[in-house]
Amino acid sequence: MFKTIFHLYNIIIIFLFVFPGSFLGLVLNNDISKEPAIFPDFIFSLNHFYAFFLLSSLGLIGYYEKSLKIIIYLISASIILELIHLFLPVREFQYSDMIANIVGILVPIILLILFKFWKKK
Repeated sequence: MFKTIFHLYNIIIIFLFVFPGSFLGLVLNNDISKEPAIFPDFIFSLNHFYAFFLLSSLGLIGYYEKSLKIIIYLISASIILELIHLFLPVREFQYSDMIANIVGILVPIILLILFKFWKKK
């Protein structure tokens, strides 16, 4: 079940990242040029952090036995999806968004490592 949810959510994330402009801004504010702040920004975009935190959590749970492959995929995808913004109209590449993506991936990884360590005891 987690694998299916992971794949569906992954498709949604890819769609939102490659949409030329803000799909959520279009739906919520009728303005494709403004991304709505679902969560207030801190040091980096919390929208990006939570999106990749959830994606990473689903992937690590669904593919627990293949966690290294999922980690490589998640980090690669987060970087590539942010770099694609260099070529999309109404989108812009931001280092802070890429950092938020990666931190959102790293937190569940750290939690998984702690879980595995705790489970061995």
